[in-house]
Amino acid sequence: MIPIKTFREHIIDSTSEDFADKLTPVIADTNMINAKIISGILGITLIDEIYIDIDGAINMDGEMGLAFVIFHELAHHKRIKKLGKDWYINGFTNLDRELFKEHNICEERIADRWAKHMIYKLFGEVYEGRFFRKDLDGYWFETHMARTHDWVKGLDEETFTHNIKQLVVNVRQ
Repeated sequence: MIPIKTFREHIIDSTSEDFADKLTPVIADTNMINAKIISGILGITLIDEIYIDIDGAINMDGEMGLAFVIFHELAHHKRIKKLGKDWYINGFTNLDRELFKEHNICEERIADRWAKHMIYKLFGEVYEGRFFRKDLDGYWFETHMARTHDWVKGLDEETFTHNIKQLVVNVRQ
């Protein structure tokens, strides 16, 4: 039987042990999974797990891009743990499109800022790479999130989670 690699081992395979050593204490208590996700999505956070496309992030923006995606998704995870799963599910499944839009733009801004902060804190770099979005607004919502609302509005937790997991093409072992 082929042993299953840890998330840390996947990071080392794509970067370095030093890079992984800096990330490990911050992500130690999370269930991060290296996965290929559809449509160029590089990270998905659910209640109990975070899917990260390590290869996709590295190929698009190098090690700091990967760090940004990891910290961005970790910020979502921390918010879910702090505010609760009902807050998380309701933020996505809310029938009111304007509330969905406001919720998601706010949460994306928070996650982006925290990711930038963590990169500076752990790596001493100011991240201005391709994943940091300076223009999170109505246009970003319409081009990136509007279809998601149509797909998840009004769903219960189980159906919502099932639908979001359909975005994961495969989990890398």
